[in-house]
Amino acid sequence: MNLLRKLAVLTVALLAPMVASADLIVFQIGDQDGFGLGTLPDESFPLSTLQTGDGDGTDLWVFGTQAFNLSYDASVFGIITSASLDVFAGGLGFLGIGSLYFDGLFVGQLTDGDIDAIPNNFARLDVFDMMSFSSLFDGSNTITINTNSNDGWALDYMRLTVYYDPVSVPEPGTLALLSLGLLGMGFARNRKHSREFAS
Repeated sequence: MNLLRKLAVLTVALLAPMVASADLIVFQIGDQDGFGLGTLPDESFPLSTLQTGDGDGTDLWVFGTQAFNLSYDASVFGIITSASLDVFAGGLGFLGIGSLYFDGLFVGQLTDGDIDAIPNNFARLDVFDMMSFSSLFDGSNTITINTNSNDGWALDYMRLTVYYDPVSVPEPGTLALLSLGLLGMGFARNRKHSREFAS
């Protein structure tokens, strides 16, 4: 086996345990309970039953533009391979379609959740591809739902789902072993060549 093949085998053997598969992490605002009523996407729900909310701005009937802070641990990310944001809201649209912003950047429009006016408030689940915003994933982001100041609506939850490949960094001990192995192989090869020329 020549030197290059030996080096390749040694490198793979030492570094293979450090290679990780893609992982998934989810960050969420709200509790995914259908506004506290068990409402499913595209079902209607009575706004009069939404009163106290969950203390984080969800499950509560509100008016106009609302901003939500998404805080999370961004240090777990390696190379992000895909990201999406689910928004489950209801009632938006009576006075115009709502828009979604991520750190002030427009993401897209939310589905009309108000058909033929009160009392037909519908729950809508919108899913947005967030890969183009992944450079903004710094551990804290502001997600804003922008709508008419007189438009009433409710948010059940927002969920940021991120798939990523963890970045594997060899430990110093592993690097030291690899270096010693390479030096030893190089020394052995030089010694062999020296003997061949001496003969």
